[in-house]
Amino acid sequence: MTGSRKTNMKPFFLITSMLLLGALLAPAALAASNHKLKRTDKQTKHKRSVRKKSASAQRPNLPPPNSEFSVLSAPQGHPDSYKLFIDKLNEQVKANEMDTCTAMTVALTATGDEFCLEQWMEKAAADGNAVALHYMGMTAAAKNSSPEIRYVSHEERQALLSRQRHRAQQAAGWLKRAADLRYVPAMLDYSVFLRNGIGVAKNELAANRLLLEAGKTGNLETRFTWLLQEGRLMSWADRERPEVAAEIERGNHHVIYRLSQFAPDSRTQLEWLQKAIGKGNGAAAYSLSAVMNKTAPAESLKLLKAAVSMHDSSAMYVYGSFLASEPGDYHKQTGLEQNVELGVAMLRLSAMMGNSQSRRTLAKCYYRGEFGIPRDLSKCYAHLKWLNSAQRDPISLAAQGFMLLTGEGVQQDINTGLRYINLAAKANYSFAATMLAYARYKGIGMPQDTALAVEMLQESAAAGFAHAYVYIAFLTAKGLHGDKPDMNEAKRYINIAALNLGESAQLFFDQLMEEKDWELAPFPLEKKSNF
Repeated sequence: MTGSRKTNMKPFFLITSMLLLGALLAPAALAASNHKLKRTDKQTKHKRSVRKKSASAQRPNLPPPNSEFSVLSAPQGHPDSYKLFIDKLNEQVKANEMDTCTAMTVALTATGDEFCLEQWMEKAAADGNAVALHYMGMTAAAKNSSPEIRYVSHEERQALLSRQRHRAQQAAGWLKRAADLRYVPAMLDYSVFLRNGIGVAKNELAANRLLLEAGKTGNLETRFTWLLQEGRLMSWADRERPEVAAEIERGNHHVIYRLSQFAPDSRTQLEWLQKAIGKGNGAAAYSLSAVMNKTAPAESLKLLKAAVSMHDSSAMYVYGSFLASEPGDYHKQTGLEQNVELGVAMLRLSAMMGNSQSRRTLAKCYYRGEFGIPRDLSKCYAHLKWLNSAQRDPISLAAQGFMLLTGEGVQQDINTGLRYINLAAKANYSFAATMLAYARYKGIGMPQDTALAVEMLQESAAAGFAHAYVYIAFLTAKGLHGDKPDMNEAKRYINIAALNLGESAQLFFDQLMEEKDWELAPFPLEKKSNF
């Protein structure tokens, strides 16, 4: 689609707004399970973000499948891979598109490493490639936050703020260079920086001028961005505005999908989703796939594959999870065959596109050494650090904090580790309290005290982490730190845990009892289990 951004990922403009301004301008991405890939399909089914409707009879017109992802299984290390990568970026420059998925696929196929992208983009940016300059600018902006900034000394806080200002200036500099090359996605994002004074002097006049100039290119994303900025896509009634109606007539799938979120009933919403899919909107295909997931799983899978072919990162996460999971009910219903290699490659590609669920899943895989991914604690930590610098996710913040606390995969920093875990606990992440109980039990950063550790585990259980009762049972049965073992009391706690966990409470307890002492990992249920 020449002249518009083909991708249906959240535009970088919207990412900037959400990260730096706190504005929720784009339709919320559908959430999928962040649990370990497992046998049952319940934990990989994506949530429904649109009204539930019996839609099994609906068959939207889907675009032809895109076969480019077959290269993910190709041999690695082709000598011309970087040249091909640059060629794909140059195609984006000519088309004024933001969709870097094809170039990312080339890089991932060549290296098998999702962490290669920033190095390749940095090299391309040094050579003046507009897409790479834009990527580097937005990456710097996304990383420009610090979860602990409110919990450090005045001197540390000033140092952190200084680094943030420097990163913002770097980001603005990269974006300006790309915008000066008349690359429309960069012109859009740099206009946001100018409008809000991010890394550059605030200049609304220049921001408006830049946005107007970008609009002259006929780019669909530009019109969509302008309508959002002007508050003209905030309700179903807005479709009647002349400027919005004109975009609908032009087939602006971003506008059509946005309006589908405000549809007055399920039938109308379905019609508008189908209309957006027909115009190439991957997010709409992903949304409709979620609606049809139970009523028509085979049709749902077709839609999911269509969303993947249209480069929707959330669809890639879900599809990759299905492919990598052991066969279950979903596979029987749809005929989908397990393909761990392709599934993991899809997760990696989704992570490269900025999908937080894929990054969290890969962090767990690197920690545990699962699904053909060698155990690599440094890469696990790198994913967690990215998540927290960009989104301050409580689950990942606690995991990063725990690795800092124990010194796994990173230089040990007990104070920062405890600070991160406490932040996650304050955000109501129940497993964080179990982490603090572990620190108390081991005497890491605080006096060793098993009784207090048990009290903290009870708090964790009360907050919703039922497995904390199993940990209490384990400590009670072992009689660690000089306490007398009490199996009867341990069974009582197992029975309490079983109220929520069923038979798995006893199974988890039996696995723990094989250990000499209590060991914990950054993620819950780290033992060999079926939970």
